[in-house]
Amino acid sequence: MASGPPAGRLYPVQPLVLAIDSAISAAYLQLVSAAGLIFAHHALVEPIEASLIAPMPQLAAGWISGLGLGLALLRLRLRRPGLASLLAMGWMRVGMVTSGAMFLGHVLPAAFLDWVVWNPLFHAIDQARGLAFENYVPRHSLAWPVRIFAVLALLLGTAACQSGSCREVGRNLRAA
Repeated sequence: MASGPPAGRLYPVQPLVLAIDSAISAAYLQLVSAAGLIFAHHALVEPIEASLIAPMPQLAAGWISGLGLGLALLRLRLRRPGLASLLAMGWMRVGMVTSGAMFLGHVLPAAFLDWVVWNPLFHAIDQARGLAFENYVPRHSLAWPVRIFAVLALLLGTAACQSGSCREVGRNLRAA
């Protein structure tokens, strides 16, 4: 029986690969959890009449934008670790309130709509609801801002991770 260090310590692994690996595992856990909850509700409470495949592009765009922002924050962590954790925590908290996960976008009053329309997750969640449920029509959100933001965030994150300082963060993460 061979023993030794994990494979990640034998060969140099790019931090970009480590971050994508972590993001894929998080997305897998969330999708499996959501599928389990949906199946339990369908089997125990009442049958669900919704398309579960149609909202996947919107969910993927939201996931990709989170990956890009996470990579950019990974780069910032080396230079300013306190600021990086503060920005990450602030983005998560503001995103939770303004994402539209806790309310329906088409019943929002105009005064509150101005507070949430800037958030790409609001557009992604509202459009995904419209694709999943027949009787929901997203009136205040569009599909294209999410996709554009996802592409720009991923470009920003990969550009930040291709610099040398992001590789140093990756070495520090593997050593911990």
